This record gives sequence, structure tokens and C-alpha cells, in this order.
Amino acid sequence: MRNEENEVKTICSLFFCALAGCMTVPPIMDAQEGVPRARLRVITDASWVNGYPGSDCHGKNVPNYGRIVLGDRKPMTEIKAYNGRDLGMPDPIRIHAVPPSNDTKGQNARGRHFAEIYIEADKPFTLKYTGMTLRSMRCNVALRFNPQENKDYEARMWLDWTQRKCFSVLTVRTDEGFWMPMPAQFANRCRGR
Repeated sequence: MRNEENEVKTICSLFFCALAGCMTVPPIMDAQEGVPRARLRVITDASWVNGYPGSDCHGKNVPNYGRIVLGDRKPMTEIKAYNGRDLGMPDPIRIHAVPPSNDTKGQNARGRHFAEIYIEADKPFTLKYTGMTLRSMRCNVALRFNPQENKDYEARMWLDWTQRKCFSVLTVRTDEGFWMPMPAQFANRCRGR
């Protein structure tokens, strides 16, 4: 009887996982020492951000892609990311605050989710944000840029459900120590991936 119950539970779990699109995404790998590197801080709301190193597009088959940071709306099988990882990047505004949400019902984390990682410089890097609310609204935004060696970058990505839009801002720390907006391009899904 016990084996039959376990089989039924397993089948039900797989069925619901298939319906929900469950997938555990591994944490992204840091760029190795010995190669030109830059640092990247990612800040998000209650959703998640994936990174695609060496790629100007996003997709599940990009080598070494993975999760950078998770908010409160985690997929039920998700257990790993770099949340709260601090590499000592300068932070003049003291913790990484996404512009405040208009959400007065407490449905997002108000930008308290962040992670800092090393990324390979002089190669394209793509970030993809997936925003979700309890009201089942979902949006995605992906951007790409080419990091330079020994530079610090910060990406803020969030969902404003009142406007029904995703937002993203990419900044770079100048040699003078200021954080300045920098151009980034929207990234598409990789063809054939």
C-alpha cells in the first residue's frame, strides 16, 4: 500500500510540475579568475533574474546560463541563487533600492533582493528579468551589454503592476566614482534555442 501511495504522489507531483512549468535553474557561474572580469550587482523586486554569459540573446540552451537573484515569487522547486551576496561593490545609496513600488498591498519586496557576481569582460552579457504578481500578471524584459574589464555595473529590474510594465535600468561606475546610466540593448530569445 505504501508504494502505491508514493507512486500516486510522484505522478501527481510530476503532473502539477508539468502544468506549472517547474524547472530548477542552477545559479550562474562566476567568471573565473585569470580572465578579464567585471562585477555586476543585480537588484530586483519579488521576481527573478537570469544571466547569460557570452551571449547577446537569452535561452535555456545558452552555455553556463543560470539564476542570479530571486525575489519572493520563487518557482516552487527553486532553491539556489546568489541572494545577498556582497563582493564589496561601492553602494552610495546603501542597499540597493529599486525605485519604490506603488503596491500598497505588500505584494512585492520593495527592492530588497540583490546579488553581486563576477562576469567575464569584453564579451556580451544578457540579463533576463521575469516579473510576476499575485494577480497573475507576468512580464519579461531582457537586456544585453558588453562589460569592460575592472568596471562595476548595476542592473535594476522591476515590475510596476499599476502601469503593467517591466522596467530596467543599467548603470556603470565611472573612474570618478559616480554611477551613470549606460546604454543597453533589448535582447531577444536565441534562435533555435
